[in-house]
Amino acid sequence: MAFAKTDGRISTTGFVLLTGDVISRPAELVEGFGGAVDPAQARANAKRLMAIAQQHNAFVIYGHEPEQWLTLRKTPAFYA
Repeated sequence: MAFAKTDGRISTTGFVLLTGDVISRPAELVEGFGGAVDPAQARANAKRLMAIAQQHNAFVIYGHEPEQWLTLRKTPAFYA
């Protein structure tokens, strides 16, 4: 069973932002996305996502961050 709220909030966790491949790891924000096809556009997209995260005080889950993965809840634990 899946359910969502219209404002994007998970009831007790709050807002969660899944960056996917837009920001694979937080270091990319500092490194500047040099490996992207269009680094300037990648930086602009990342800046926009992080502004949204900050605006909503969101919990950010990066697409490919091994260190963060170790700290995330996994089955049977969950975010609610």
